[in-house]
Amino acid sequence: MIIKHIEGATRVLGKSQGYLGLPIRDEMIVCTVNGPETPSMVTAWEPTPDELARLNAGAPVLLRVLGDGHPPVMISVGAPSLDNANGAREDDPGFDAARIAQVIEEEGADGAACGWKPCTGCHETNEGASTGHYPRSKAFGCEVGAGCRECGGLGVVWEHWSARDLEEMAKDLDATSAAPQQPAGSARPVAQSVETRFDAAMAEPGRWRVIMAGARFRLPVRERRTRANWDLAKDVFGLGSTFACILCRRIGLDPDATS
Repeated sequence: MIIKHIEGATRVLGKSQGYLGLPIRDEMIVCTVNGPETPSMVTAWEPTPDELARLNAGAPVLLRVLGDGHPPVMISVGAPSLDNANGAREDDPGFDAARIAQVIEEEGADGAACGWKPCTGCHETNEGASTGHYPRSKAFGCEVGAGCRECGGLGVVWEHWSARDLEEMAKDLDATSAAPQQPAGSARPVAQSVETRFDAAMAEPGRWRVIMAGARFRLPVRERRTRANWDLAKDVFGLGSTFACILCRRIGLDPDATS
């Protein structure tokens, strides 16, 4: 099941304990046992396509509670989702998926690296790889977090680096990747170790992600949309496929993603 950001969420539970953040909505209900004004917490979940197929085939819904004490729970079905194929609410007149794509294209044409990315405050990965717990938005071009104060409940944040910023970062990358001076008496030049590049990536992962974003924006449109991050990292950082995958994870990118 995919965690959904429930409408009217009042807080997020579990993140500080090491779990995925779970948005909840606090409500007072009338309980036949505890009486009126009984506090309760409501969460929202969305079945994956595979789970939906199994539900339609008659499979039951299973509820797992950690521990050896079972609290009173209720399972129900909410109102039909108003989400469209782009992950946006159809009843929100302020959302324009076409305009979002147009702005990204315009900024990219000017040499900038920009786009939407999952909010780190409410979206978690497994060493940079998708956990499969968050929906992917076609409009934003990325997975959407559960929503929190850092992103204003959107689940995504906007990132923009101008062409000048990218040029400066490219200079930094050139300086970082430059081979050391050849020692006296050495017959062969000494290449910079992969470990040194990884140390640089861990020191400033955001800058390396931007360099990757800039390299992707400079690809032909078809290749930009289909080339995996690990394959792009091979050329950008001069690595083999295995180390390119590791580097992607270290800077917070899904190696197999194309954005």
